[in-house]
Amino acid sequence: MDNSTLPRETLARKGIRALRDDQLIALILRSGGPGASVYQLAQQLADLGLNRLYQLTFPECCALDGLGEAKAASLMAALELGRRSLGSAGPPVTTPEEAYCQLQDLSSCRKETFKALYLDGRRRLLRSEIVSVGTLTATLVHPREVFGPALECGAASLVVAHNHPSGDPTPSHDDRLLTERLSQAGRLLGLNLDDHLVIGKGCFVSLRQLGLLVV
Repeated sequence: MDNSTLPRETLARKGIRALRDDQLIALILRSGGPGASVYQLAQQLADLGLNRLYQLTFPECCALDGLGEAKAASLMAALELGRRSLGSAGPPVTTPEEAYCQLQDLSSCRKETFKALYLDGRRRLLRSEIVSVGTLTATLVHPREVFGPALECGAASLVVAHNHPSGDPTPSHDDRLLTERLSQAGRLLGLNLDDHLVIGKGCFVSLRQLGLLVV
């Protein structure tokens, strides 16, 4: 690894957000293991994926090649701090109005755009993500695309929304069918679909408020 990609030098020149996952892991580990430099070890761990690393138990983490208890403890502590910071920093999303505050950008989208807000057990925002972008009149959404990120970030519930480029937020028949489909998928996964908002031009409709979603 040359000086242009060394983690500390990159951090000093460009800031923490410029670092790749393997560079961040190298900073946490500080040194390599038997037969592997810290950069090689960090790359191996990054290749496993952060979500996979977070799911490991302490014994499983210790058993990874080149780690051991000290490095495994440092890595797991860093991952847990990151998870906690996401869980504690987000604003509450307990009403349709609070959800709309996080979704107003959909009003200006020229194509139908489907977005999800992923919430913790206290209905605070963990993560928001654009799930799908469709055409001027329709967007196709599969439950796995909606609930995959929810499982990754440990969400307890979610709010979904999409816009109507026409400006009229009246839910269509397809909107109602999709809401029921997602609600059923969520129940199977143990995740509540709290609401589905349809966004118009400076306005919205909540399918929960319309009585079309029972939570």
